Amino acid sequence: MNAKLSAVGLMIAVCGCAGADGVGPEEKGVGSAPDEQTGQITQPIFQGVAGDGIAVVGLMFRTEPCDLASGTCNVNDCTGAIVSSHVILTAGHCVTEAGWQAGSQNLFTGSVAVTYMDPRDRTFKCLTRTNGSTAGDCVFTDGDFRVMVGLVDPSFKSAVTDVRHDVAVIGNASLSWPGLDRTDAARIATGSTRNGVNGPAARTGDGFTASGFGFDGTPFSVGTLRFGPDLVRVDSVSGGVITNKASSVRMCKGDSGSPAMVYMSAGHPITIGVHSGSPSRTDSCATPGTQQTWAQTDTEIDFINQGLALFGTPCTNVGYILAQGLGVTVRECW
Repeated sequence: MNAKLSAVGLMIAVCGCAGADGVGPEEKGVGSAPDEQTGQITQPIFQGVAGDGIAVVGLMFRTEPCDLASGTCNVNDCTGAIVSSHVILTAGHCVTEAGWQAGSQNLFTGSVAVTYMDPRDRTFKCLTRTNGSTAGDCVFTDGDFRVMVGLVDPSFKSAVTDVRHDVAVIGNASLSWPGLDRTDAARIATGSTRNGVNGPAARTGDGFTASGFGFDGTPFSVGTLRFGPDLVRVDSVSGGVITNKASSVRMCKGDSGSPAMVYMSAGHPITIGVHSGSPSRTDSCATPGTQQTWAQTDTEIDFINQGLALFGTPCTNVGYILAQGLGVTVRECW
């Protein structure tokens, strides 16, 4: 992995959520991108600057068995979100397509390298390195990978036909993320309250921030952390699936599993969805004007809770007020 682009600016007090009339706040405001970037539809996500990358990690899933000397190793690049001291939320197909060893009850075992950009000092850190040093992003060497267990939703079939269940929880109960604390973890949205009415966490017209460690428009660039230049607007929420049209924010190869984030006033992220895929791609990124899909966290919360329990993760249910008349309920773990 490499680190060509660091994040600029923290997205503060911008949920982007719609009110009762379905109209959300303007995209220009606190934490949004410069005017000259607004409206571009031909550039992939790497052009953006919104957000601060809190909780977002790059994942290199290594196929097993692996023999670096003979060159029989392959990697499957994805993105994920730290949701507790030793658990990551990502896409189900990132695990099933990684060549990991499949066990019973939809459990998979394999090796993964985890890279995080620490917003405290804007440096990349390899959270899985075995020699005690976290400096720099993870590279393709044995010492940067750790064995983890992945639990995939048993209902998941394929990313093409089953976006709703394209969710996985991966982790290692004996491995904690070095140097990180609960402020680095994403909260998991379970629902929202708008003007006193309970409902799903995401609704048509809402906005969220997209980010990922995937392709940035240059060869061999998977592993660069990028942020969308604008808030992503939700086109539809149905059957556990969030969709939006690729425009100024285009998800790319390696972005699968990336979280759809909204931010509380203190900067803490809340993930409302997990990126599944983009059915139509141009130059390794979603074709402008076509749909990008996300699995809703609130419809998958029972499965996500099972995954957190697998690793013995303590969680609490918490409610937050994001704006007047707008509240969100989350699972907060560490």
